[in-house]
Amino acid sequence: MAHKISQVLPNKRQREGQTVAIIATRHKGKDVLIVAGTSKSKLTPAQRKLAQEMGLYPLPNDQYLPPTPPKVPGGHAEQNILHYLSRLHSKGSDDWLPTHGAAMRSVCPDFCAPIIRIEGMLAGPTYGDDKPTHRRQFYWPSRYTPTHRRQFYWPSRYTPDPN
Repeated sequence: MAHKISQVLPNKRQREGQTVAIIATRHKGKDVLIVAGTSKSKLTPAQRKLAQEMGLYPLPNDQYLPPTPPKVPGGHAEQNILHYLSRLHSKGSDDWLPTHGAAMRSVCPDFCAPIIRIEGMLAGPTYGDDKPTHRRQFYWPSRYTPTHRRQFYWPSRYTPDPN
């Protein structure tokens, strides 16, 4: 799903400059899949339209973290969604806790992996890319149920990251 949304961008350079992530949560007893880009490269109107057609909820543009200065990391796709969910959950609701998610690139070790690992874990196949985590999928064991597997077409057996 994230890769398909990324492919809407017209050229390779734009696609390489944007990471798209999707994180599932529960709200009023229903699954909600939230999709976002990075703070420096938010989802375009065409990407938002495709996401909605796929049944996803695009992160509102005014809910992204502020962009960081050039060459300063931050505002990653996973980070934007988790920050948004944290704000929604802090309003006193038992809803809006993440259950699982995936990104089109491996999770970064400096920002997103530590946030995910507070209660969750990286999982799924490993990738030979430049990120030390080599993992693109993640979940929170205390909130994840096996019926969620079908949403991202994940394998029936997870290989959790031991770190």
